[in-house]
Amino acid sequence: MAHSVALWRRWIPLKRPFITALRTVSTVEDLVLVLTVDGVTGYGSASPTPQITGDSSERILRVLVDEALPLLRRGFNPSRPAEVFTDRPLSATSTQYMVETALYDLAAKGQGVGLAQLLGKTLRTSFISDITISRNDPATMAMDALSAVQDGFSLLKLKVGDHLELDLARLRAIAAVIPSHVRLRVDANQAWDARSAVAIIQAYQQEDFPIDLIEQPVPATDLAGLTYVTEHVDLPVMADESIFNTKDARKVLELGAADIINIKLAKCGGITEALRMCDLVAQYQSECMIGCMMEGIFGILAAVQLTAARPEITRVDLDCPSLYAKLLGTYGVEFIGERITIGDCQGIGVVEPALESWEGELLWEMRL
Repeated sequence: MAHSVALWRRWIPLKRPFITALRTVSTVEDLVLVLTVDGVTGYGSASPTPQITGDSSERILRVLVDEALPLLRRGFNPSRPAEVFTDRPLSATSTQYMVETALYDLAAKGQGVGLAQLLGKTLRTSFISDITISRNDPATMAMDALSAVQDGFSLLKLKVGDHLELDLARLRAIAAVIPSHVRLRVDANQAWDARSAVAIIQAYQQEDFPIDLIEQPVPATDLAGLTYVTEHVDLPVMADESIFNTKDARKVLELGAADIINIKLAKCGGITEALRMCDLVAQYQSECMIGCMMEGIFGILAAVQLTAARPEITRVDLDCPSLYAKLLGTYGVEFIGERITIGDCQGIGVVEPALESWEGELLWEMRL
């Protein structure tokens, strides 16, 4: 078989800066892997998120060259993507995610089906995502929230987490301008301790804000604190940074530390591990959200296909394409307002990748 691999780097500008308790992002660095076998091409991507995954762009590229390419050169079955890293997972989850996405895209295209079908069955072809409102002053967040509603979103994910009174002012400002059907997801990004989190969430409840869930209220390693919060508030609590993989998810579910877990392909290392996490959630009769980093479109497309295939995913946070200044390329998946719709497509849904867009630069290309 004729194998080749190429790596591109692109820079995706956002409509406005993405601000959380952990970082501020104005432009997304998008590393794109292009894997071709006998004329069939699979695409994968990853973006550095050292504050969360520990993966800088330098580490992603080093692990790709030093660990992933040697494995691929030894030979792999393009119809069995889950087997490539069975014996030797890569040391950078972002790199494994990028390579796995390309492998699964390649496998589904090889069978002439969409990735959801390859994963078992396409259970749904349309669902809604929330959109993130970055942490800012109350007036700016209210303006951004209203703009999101006008763009067709009914689920707003609010970044908060620096001071109770300021956060209350933010939620009050937003609640004053949004229609009654709009729901709020409040993400503290680990900003509170357990007792403060309970007091803050109870204050939110007293004001009767239309909150759908509270995300990662305490530091990632504080599972006792997360359990305390979950046991002492009425709103659903979701674990995000506390969970990277199936092992982490099992700990949280066994403790009853959260009501919902957030699966992100970039955190867990790709589709294979995400499927295991979905199986675990089903075992515990729980539920999960599919989320994303600030990242490129190919990883988002893979997450869309996973969402279509797994009933355990009851909430969707795949808003990156809506945060880009403009979505370039052509895809078999549409992002129109809050609605994500999968059309008739193969693999993850790439029709025209537009690799040279967003200042696209070919870093290297080689035969395997």
